[in-house]
Amino acid sequence: MLAAARPAARRLAFLALLGSLPAWTPAPAPGAEARYTRSAAAYQPPDVTLVDQAGARVRLADELAAGGPVLLQFIFTTCSTICPVLSGTFAAVQETLPRVRLVSISIDPDVDTPARLAEYARRFEAGPRWRLLSGRQEDVIAVERAFDAYRGNKMRHEPLTFIHAGPGRGWLRLQGLLSAAELEAEVRRAGAAAAAPDTAPAAGGAGGADGAVGAEGAVGADGADGAEAAKRASAMAGAAGGPRGGALAADATAAAVERGRSIYREGVLPSGRPLRGLTQGDVPLAGAQLACAGCHRPSGFGGVEGGTLVPPVTGPALFSGTPPSAAELLGKLYQEELSQASWTRLRAARERPPYTAASLAAALRRGTDPDGRTLDRLMPRYDLDGPDLDDLVAYLRTLSAAPAPGVEATRIHFAVVVAPEADAASKRAMLDVVEAFFRYRNAETRHALDRPAASPGTRAYFRQTWREWVLHVWQLAGPPASWGRQLARSYDEQPVFALLSGLGAGEWRPVHDFCERTAVPCVFPNVDLPVAAPAGAWTLYLSAGLTLEARALGRHLAASASAGRPVRVVQLFRDQPAGRVPAAALRDELRGARGVRLADLTLDAAGAAAAGAGAMDLGRRLPAGFGTPTALVLWLDRADTAALAPAVAASGAAEVYLSYSLVGEEVPALPAALRDRTFLTFRYALPGNSAPQAWRSRAWLRARGVTSGHERIELDTLFTLEAADDAVERMAGRFSRGYFVEILEREVERAANPGVFPRLGLGAGQRFASKGCYIVKPAAGAPGGLAAASDWIVP
Repeated sequence: MLAAARPAARRLAFLALLGSLPAWTPAPAPGAEARYTRSAAAYQPPDVTLVDQAGARVRLADELAAGGPVLLQFIFTTCSTICPVLSGTFAAVQETLPRVRLVSISIDPDVDTPARLAEYARRFEAGPRWRLLSGRQEDVIAVERAFDAYRGNKMRHEPLTFIHAGPGRGWLRLQGLLSAAELEAEVRRAGAAAAAPDTAPAAGGAGGADGAVGAEGAVGADGADGAEAAKRASAMAGAAGGPRGGALAADATAAAVERGRSIYREGVLPSGRPLRGLTQGDVPLAGAQLACAGCHRPSGFGGVEGGTLVPPVTGPALFSGTPPSAAELLGKLYQEELSQASWTRLRAARERPPYTAASLAAALRRGTDPDGRTLDRLMPRYDLDGPDLDDLVAYLRTLSAAPAPGVEATRIHFAVVVAPEADAASKRAMLDVVEAFFRYRNAETRHALDRPAASPGTRAYFRQTWREWVLHVWQLAGPPASWGRQLARSYDEQPVFALLSGLGAGEWRPVHDFCERTAVPCVFPNVDLPVAAPAGAWTLYLSAGLTLEARALGRHLAASASAGRPVRVVQLFRDQPAGRVPAAALRDELRGARGVRLADLTLDAAGAAAAGAGAMDLGRRLPAGFGTPTALVLWLDRADTAALAPAVAASGAAEVYLSYSLVGEEVPALPAALRDRTFLTFRYALPGNSAPQAWRSRAWLRARGVTSGHERIELDTLFTLEAADDAVERMAGRFSRGYFVEILEREVERAANPGVFPRLGLGAGQRFASKGCYIVKPAAGAPGGLAAASDWIVP
């Protein structure tokens, strides 16, 4: 990241390295390469309680110490590269190791709820001996640390499998991706034999001392994974046959491309059957688990996850024969965190002939490239017949083949959207940051290009990757129904690569829908009403806004009811988006909750006038027999809250809940009778707990004269621009909107969080970077006048 998040010296050091290598010279082909390593260790699981896919509480130490052998992995359900293979291996051995218990712990607990884990378990046909666990973030991190598996965030995780043979035995740590046969052999070797005693270890599971296991060739030869695996792979390759009628048609029809798209993205064949194949030599996968887009991503540009490099499979990358540029290769080598195996392979990168229909068929079915070299075992061997293969190739020829709109030879265009109801001070705060950042970045580009010492390699890198950033401010006007037409006109006048930041005080759906229709990324707008469902493909939000606040409050109230307290909730709101949306979310969250009764009251003009006159009686508007509310929820702004204060005080409600966002991000002045029983939904980090990065960001803003007083908007906007800048740089000149979004999905968690939210992170398909919310209460003397009344609630 640039600016406050990344010192300029780091970028200059990279450029200096690039400049010293004007021509890319591949290293010699690597020698034997370990598929995985084995080591013994004495791990002590922490005393934490997690929750399994059925919602049952599980004391981890007891679960791991129970009788019999146990296998442990760390995974998360939106992982697109490593975890499907790890979990596929567990699925493959759960029948062949009938006495072994399997435990998978999610390292993304904010997303992986019991319901999501249950769906993941169904996807991999998990049996009764396979338990999937999640829990509080701090508890999961404690477990990772105990097993030396914590790498700062989930995107850095490594492929690890741990074997515990039983009470009184140590742990065996296996680092790398194993075949099912190799894992079975390691379990037996560890003394945890669960198969028939006369079954011999697989050839891939070497005996002897700890260390590297299963050497491979230069680009990952298959190795010997057991006779059964060889028979399965051979049968699959034989069934596939050769390519249909020789060369594939150069001009694929639109229907063929669409059928190929379904294979690539969803793992579904034109017949409706799931795509099938093997990874790691003998681990069967099917359907979405095997979809090409999982590893190579929808854009086709691949990426890095857990140190594993996945190469691009775009049309130009496969069929043009053009080798990767030095900027692309060095960017991966020196900007990414690669495993030793991926580093070695990338360093040994050599030119290859362009793929043809026949050579691509060989790659997909048998795992060989046009030069006959064996591809990595992580690359599945697909069971594809000729017509299905034709369709997939037709789609691959089109994948990311067209240039992205909004990008010119020397410039890249971005827009900032401002909704009409946004107040002038908030707009100025956001635009001050945007304009300062654009000036800073463009000046840095010019300075680097003009430096006398710039080498030919450095200049080539800049010409390929850097552009002048051009800002367009799209100010909307009128009712939301007209915004789509306004956005389309602005886009027709000048296409932009992406929308960055943005500001809205009410509706945002028209902007969201425009981005979905036109495939324009919209990155972290400052809004309270993001589109929570369906999430869409092109808009990323900092949080789910008022919807998140309502759902977190629902969890909080339901927890009170589960503790045996009857909960009668009344929510009062105006029939406007800022009231309707959170009211509907709270209603959905509490639906079916035991011991909770909910009533809705709508505040209309007459009700507001009555409240202002002190003549409003909330009790008379409740359903007959409802009783005195135990919780009164006001989805109202500051003015309405003040007007209703007398009626609220007279309602007898034991607790009153307000939205910190709706009351203007300040603790409202409340009568003494209400202050002690008033709480607020608060979706930000608690005051007084500033992250170290916040001080750097503030210094950057002050140095450029940005001092509007709207610090949250300033910090969020700066974070957005830095994240976008980092993603543009990592594209290394391969300007693709889909690739841009995928890099953000991967890198946001590793970015320098300025502290507005406790933690930020995305993943494949995730669209909300912050997933939780506090319940706070006014507290004199506390930082910001607020104290936590709940833990961080992730609904």
